[in-house]
Amino acid sequence: MFVDHARSYMDADPDLPSPNYAPEEVAHAILRCAERPIRDVTVGGMTKMNAMMGLLAPRMTDYYMEKKMFSAQKKEYRTGRPDALYEPTQDGSRRGSTQGHEMRRATLTRVMLSDAGRVLPLVAIGGIVAAAVASMRRAS
Repeated sequence: MFVDHARSYMDADPDLPSPNYAPEEVAHAILRCAERPIRDVTVGGMTKMNAMMGLLAPRMTDYYMEKKMFSAQKKEYRTGRPDALYEPTQDGSRRGSTQGHEMRRATLTRVMLSDAGRVLPLVAIGGIVAAAVASMRRAS
């Protein structure tokens, strides 16, 4: 994981806030997008929620990120770990030392990347239009 290998000048070692997704889940999303390009993909519901918050309420999102996320991205200690700035490290692991909970599946991402998931928004819009037309017919 990149936080185990990146150079950091923070007063504590870097960490990723929970939830974290299994590397296989991220690889699945990358592969699916390579097969069928999709403009924007987020892996996991929390990531999608943060992106939507940033669109709908950017200042509130900035405030939340400033108050919560800076501290959530630091471990409470320094390990003295080597970084990989000038030479590679040789641990070979896919998973890092992140302390947060790891999610094995990103269900929302899987649904959105599936063929059925790509059609669901169109079906929902069709249902809303049909309900509106039916409501207007009943009103007249």
